[in-house]
Amino acid sequence: EQFSAATTADPHHIGAARGLTRVAQETDDPNALVDALRREAASERDAKAASGLYVQSAFVRLERTGDHDGARDDFERALELCPDSERAAEGLIDVLSVDGNWSALVDRLSQAASGAGSVDRASALWLEVSQIQSRDLGEIGSAVRTLQRVLKVEPRHPEALERLSVLFQSNESWHEATATMEQLLAAAPESSQLQRVQLELAGLYRERLEMPEKALRHVESVLASDPSHTLALRELSLVHEQLGQIPEALQVARHLLEISEGHAGQAETLVRLGQLENATGNTSEARDALQRAIVLDGPRSEAALQLGQLCATADDWRSYAEALGRHHASDEPDRVATVLEIARVLSDHCGDEAAAIGVLSSALEDGVSSTDLRRELAIRLRKRG
Repeated sequence: EQFSAATTADPHHIGAARGLTRVAQETDDPNALVDALRREAASERDAKAASGLYVQSAFVRLERTGDHDGARDDFERALELCPDSERAAEGLIDVLSVDGNWSALVDRLSQAASGAGSVDRASALWLEVSQIQSRDLGEIGSAVRTLQRVLKVEPRHPEALERLSVLFQSNESWHEATATMEQLLAAAPESSQLQRVQLELAGLYRERLEMPEKALRHVESVLASDPSHTLALRELSLVHEQLGQIPEALQVARHLLEISEGHAGQAETLVRLGQLENATGNTSEARDALQRAIVLDGPRSEAALQLGQLCATADDWRSYAEALGRHHASDEPDRVATVLEIARVLSDHCGDEAAAIGVLSSALEDGVSSTDLRRELAIRLRKRG
C-alpha cells in the first residue's frame, strides 16, 4: 500500500513503482502485476526499458487474464516507445492478426519502421508490412512499393529482391521479375540459394519470355558446378528443344534417364524421352519409352495419356495393355484402376472381350475386393450373353 500510495502521489517515482512490481510478483496476482508493470513503465525514463515493461504487461494480459484488447494497447505503446523492439512487433502482429485488423497492423508497423534506429530493423519491419499487404490485403501494388522502399536503402537485400520477384510473377510482369532475379544473383546469394535462383530464372526466360539463350546461360552455370544436377538437366533438355536442337535435347534426356533414381524420376524422364522421340518421328521408340513409364506409373499418369494418343493399331493397344499388366500397383485403388483400364483397352481397342472378362475374373479370384470390378464383370458378361 505504501508503494501504491507513493506512485499515486508521484507517478514518476521509479523506486516506488519497482517496489510495487516486486510485491505484485510475490503475491502472484496477475491484475496487480499488470497495474504495477504499467506504473513502472510510466515512471521509467529509458524508452527501451519502458517498452520492455509494456511488453511484459501485454503478455501477462494475454496469458493470464485473457485481456486481448489490453494486450493490444500495451504492445502498441511498447512499439511506439521503442520501434526496434522485436517482441513488441511480434506481439502486435499476433494480436492484430487474430482481430484480422490488417490495415491497422500495416499502419503500426509502418510507423515503427519509419522510426527504427537501425537499417536492419527497419528493413525487417517493411518486409512484414509488404507481406501483410500482399497476402492479407491483396494490395500487390502497395507491397511492391514497400519492397522498393527497402531496396532504395539496401539495393542488395536478398529477401526483398526475392519477394519482389515473386510479386512481379504474381502480376505476370515477367520482364520485371527476371530483372529483379538478375539483381538477386548479382547480390551473390548464399550457395544453397544460388542454384535454385538460377534455375527459376532459367525457367522464366524459357517458359514466359521465350528467351532460351538467356535460359541456357543460367542452366549451364548450375551444371558447371554440379554436372549431375537433375533439375538443371531437365531444364537443359527443355531449352535445347525450344532452340530447335532436338538431338541435343534427346541426348540430355537419355543421360538423365541413366542417372535418375526412384520411380518418379525415371517415369518423368521416360515421358520426356517419349515426347522427344515422337517429335523426331520415331514413333516406335516413343511408344517404347512411354510403355516403360506406364510400368512405373500406371494407368492414371501422364505416360498413359501420351501413349494412348500414339496407339494407332490393335497391336499398339495390346502392347499398352501388356505394359499395364507389368505395373506394380501401390495400393488397392491403383490395382483396381489398372485392371479396369486393361479390360477397357482389350475390349474397346483390341476387340477381345473374352480377354477383358478374363482379366476382371482373375483379379477377383486373386482377392481384389472391389464393387467396381464386380459391376464391370457383370456388365460384360450380360453383353456377351
